[in-house]
Amino acid sequence: MRDKVEPQQPEQVRSHAQSLGYTFNRFMVILARLIIMGLTANLTIKAFLVSPEAGFKSIAAIILPLLLTGYISFSNKAHHLTRPSSEILNVFLYLVSASWLLALMVSIRYVIYYSNRSLPIGEFALSITLGFFIFISERIAFKPLVACAYGLISGFLFFILFFGVPA
Repeated sequence: MRDKVEPQQPEQVRSHAQSLGYTFNRFMVILARLIIMGLTANLTIKAFLVSPEAGFKSIAAIILPLLLTGYISFSNKAHHLTRPSSEILNVFLYLVSASWLLALMVSIRYVIYYSNRSLPIGEFALSITLGFFIFISERIAFKPLVACAYGLISGFLFFILFFGVPA
């Protein structure tokens, strides 16, 4: 009887580990979205501190890309992107996502410190990033989505490492 129980334990452990890994990766996808939303909210609050007009422009810059993403996403459910599964593609998506968010954060920092903030470029770019991330969430396989999420989080952490916490 004991021989029948032992072979099942490694399978149960493997299944449990896969479940924990999947849950952790889901958490990373959510964390990437929360980071982008938090950065966007921070910029909007700063815009309202400049003037009400700048604040409302900031809100408009956030809503516009998300509105367009929602329209494209929900009105065209039949067209799905291909589901890539190559590990090289996942690494590429990670690098592109990390580079994109790092470059975006550096650009936003430049605009905040050296511009008059008349145009909410940072909010618009972050909203486009969030809209695109939401758009691809249901159109690509889970592994490439996780690669993008890890890339966005890594880009944010690289920014903090090199430039400090976004103020």
